[in-house]
Amino acid sequence: MDGFHSLAAVALEWLRETTVAVAVLVAAVLLAQWGLRRWLTPRWRYALWVLVLVRLLMPAAPPSPTSVFNLASDVAASSSAALSAPVPPRARPAASPSPSTSAPSGAAPVVVDLPRVGARNAARVGAPDAARVGAPTAMPAVAVTQRAWPWTSWVTLIWLLGAVVVTAWTLRRERRFSRRLRTANAVTDARVVTLLAEAAATAGVRRPPRIVSTDAVDAPALAGVLRPRLLLPAGLAARLTDDELRFVFAHELAHLRAGDVLVNWVLAAVQALHWFDPFVWLAFTRLRAERESVRDWSALAAQPAAAPVAYGDTLLRLLEGGAARATRPAAVGILEGRAELRRRLIMIARFEKPTVRAVAAGLAVTALVAAAALTGAVLDPSPASAQEKPDDSDAATTPAPQREPALFVSSDLRAESRFVVGSFVRTIRVERQRAEAEWERTLRRTLTETRVTGTGESSLSDLIASLRKATGLNFVFEAEARDDKGDETVTVAEGMELSADQMLRHVLRQVELDYCLTDNVVYVSERHRLPTGLEQRFYDVAPLLERQARRFFVEAAAEDPNFSPDEPIEEYFATDELIDATQSFGDPAAWERDGTSLSTWKGLLVATQTSDAHAKTEAFLNLILNRGKQLALPVPEWEQDLARRLEAPISVAFVDVSLGDAATMLREQTGISIVVPEDYADEPIELSLSDVKRADVLAWIARITRLHVTHADGAVVFSEQPPMHIECYEVQDVVDARNGMGGVDELMDRLRMSVLPRTWENYDMAAVWYWDGMFVIRQTSAVHDGTKEFLATVRRVLGD
Repeated sequence: MDGFHSLAAVALEWLRETTVAVAVLVAAVLLAQWGLRRWLTPRWRYALWVLVLVRLLMPAAPPSPTSVFNLASDVAASSSAALSAPVPPRARPAASPSPSTSAPSGAAPVVVDLPRVGARNAARVGAPDAARVGAPTAMPAVAVTQRAWPWTSWVTLIWLLGAVVVTAWTLRRERRFSRRLRTANAVTDARVVTLLAEAAATAGVRRPPRIVSTDAVDAPALAGVLRPRLLLPAGLAARLTDDELRFVFAHELAHLRAGDVLVNWVLAAVQALHWFDPFVWLAFTRLRAERESVRDWSALAAQPAAAPVAYGDTLLRLLEGGAARATRPAAVGILEGRAELRRRLIMIARFEKPTVRAVAAGLAVTALVAAAALTGAVLDPSPASAQEKPDDSDAATTPAPQREPALFVSSDLRAESRFVVGSFVRTIRVERQRAEAEWERTLRRTLTETRVTGTGESSLSDLIASLRKATGLNFVFEAEARDDKGDETVTVAEGMELSADQMLRHVLRQVELDYCLTDNVVYVSERHRLPTGLEQRFYDVAPLLERQARRFFVEAAAEDPNFSPDEPIEEYFATDELIDATQSFGDPAAWERDGTSLSTWKGLLVATQTSDAHAKTEAFLNLILNRGKQLALPVPEWEQDLARRLEAPISVAFVDVSLGDAATMLREQTGISIVVPEDYADEPIELSLSDVKRADVLAWIARITRLHVTHADGAVVFSEQPPMHIECYEVQDVVDARNGMGGVDELMDRLRMSVLPRTWENYDMAAVWYWDGMFVIRQTSAVHDGTKEFLATVRRVLGD
């Protein structure tokens, strides 16, 4: 038993030192990532968290003069020196009477409980001190014993018991998972097997893993250390396109090359050992999250032609299958829960090849953190100076020098935020009646990925011919449109780099044409004559009705405790309002086309529309599902370049110049493509400005002509309608204030009257809609700013 007590004391001391070291290391990593968040790529962020795992696997930290723990060691040494200074003879208490003379003969032995002496303090206990305590032979009437179970042993026992429980629970769960995998069916689909073989060859994996279909996972995952298997949820391969499967396989093969399943088991073992430490749980959670971003970048690097947006869409597509199950050691997947998805999407959108500067910054900060927090304090083998002083009163009365306490890292670490108002945490489930054809995906991908550079002015026919040559695609210019608009001059700013899709939309907007993909060609014509096919899609809008349903039944039950619905549930909800709002806030003109329809059925929104209108419908439904939260994507390169050009100064003197001529003159001076409506091209301009921003010149021209300036596909566009966007505002508290006086309609009218009233009357696209306790508003930025001020003022007034 004494051996166990000794081992328990040593184990507890090691556990204490490791826990403190990990806490400091985690704080250092968080501080480094927060300070260098713009410089650190996912690979270096992951490397910093790996340092925590390395420290936990080390039996002891090697001493180093660069260690941050030297600060604490210095403070502890000075305090120890002060406390261990010899007590002068006059200050020592009088000796107690000898137990042998004070205890009566035959009295019960006195049990003396000695304090535990640690290994570090054992050298400080000298023979004279031991003699003063007394030996059995010196004190025959006293029995000197220790407690059978000191507190260190009890704490160690609880720690071991917790580790056993966590380990048993983990093994039991993995055993059940392994049993479920025994019934998995091998995937023999030639398409899937071929795609995996191609992905393995690209990733440099000689032996690709076996593919099995199982219901044990909700998202693709890799399982097994010695004989890895790629797990696909039942039916997933049939639902994913070839490109989506390539992304999935590239991600999982990146896990395979890195041995992440084995790393998972190591993490599980270490986490079971440190089950009580929240810093370990935090570090491993962040390690797994950063690892997924690293594998995302590896998957994108394996496919140079792949678009990061398409990869992000694949993750969202996988999320439609349901929430991924808890992280397990036996498998590592592409989608381990929803919590980190928004951060991953941002990192995917920022994907780029690492620069020399990024590599240098990552290497430097990793080395610095390792040198400071992965090492231990340098031990001073010499005894404390206080112990070497002679035992005289002058030395004893001199206080030991005190040092200022060392300041390590601030505990006020703010979480990094890269989102304007959050991100999608839920998505509407959408089922397509027909899958997108392979030729259509090929055309769309080619138009998106092919980069072209503007060369100034040219005829529309010549520009379409140059796009045909650059992309290798077939373009068909509808005869009547070619006769009317083919010879018209279109302009793309010289040197402006855009995708072929953006370039085509940019020039067609100048001549009021459009294009679509049909029968394996790019077809250009007037919009109302485009042969774009209509497609039916089913939107599961039941989640949109959940809050409304709860509120309805609570209110109904409050009025009538015996209330029970006598109609189908969906009959109680304002589905007609949802239909009207979807049409109004999406693309109103698209619903005027013959053959389009929108209806509700069994909690579904059934829409027959074009692909573009479907995309706007889905975006709007996701926006209101998440109550206005949306992902803030990085600003595209063309927008950044255009913003830089518009900031440059310019001087203009327009005297009796038409809007069209003014746009041409500005285009030649600035290299910026400027598009004006045909109906306003002859509007006269009188404007003289000196040394002002180009953006200000355009703003004054818009004010003179009563137009509005927008940016689209690398160009400045003058239009009759101002740029608008949709935002959601929680107003249920305002509606319910003061016993609900006034209601929703009065609040809506008050908003229209208080915030730029003319904008609600003059702009057709302006709209406000009340849904489930919130206002959904499409308006200009100025109106949105005014709406926020209006609601804040109302809340202050009602709060008083």
